[in-house]
Amino acid sequence: MSDTLSEKEKYDLALEHVQREDALVNARTTWFLALQGFLFAAFFQAVALGTGDKLQAFNTPRRFISLCVLVVTSVGVLAAGAWATTVLLALRQIQDVKDWLAGERLPTDRFPPLRRHSVPLVVVSSAILVAAWLTLGAEATSYLKSDAEFSQLQNNNVPSLGAPPPEKRDTSR
Repeated sequence: MSDTLSEKEKYDLALEHVQREDALVNARTTWFLALQGFLFAAFFQAVALGTGDKLQAFNTPRRFISLCVLVVTSVGVLAAGAWATTVLLALRQIQDVKDWLAGERLPTDRFPPLRRHSVPLVVVSSAILVAAWLTLGAEATSYLKSDAEFSQLQNNNVPSLGAPPPEKRDTSR
């Protein structure tokens, strides 16, 4: 089929395919970043809900809050992996089109080369987000656990290190 196409038609076909893949990458990235924003907001709301007076006000079990933090963290990690995979596949498809076009030996004076895409940027940004989610998840779990132990100690009137001694009631009246 490529023998029946003119040089201009070959170039236009390759350019159209690259532009379509590029638009898909842009759409996936936009949705991915929006999802990450919602997940970060949900994560920090869950951590805030799992501490202090809010936990008692809403009567929410701490295990449920910890489970929510774990689920949100997992979704964040999986979303970063899925985004990186789909973007890398799209960039590979773009490279295949560029290789096909290079094999057609079009004159470079009339047909400029198609633009390059950055694979390392996708890998690095995805790795940073995965590391951020894993770090936040571990820290939040540790924080919720230590806060639960501190609350339990306070509820049992057992003084902990650094905590002020419990107040004694005046029962002499």
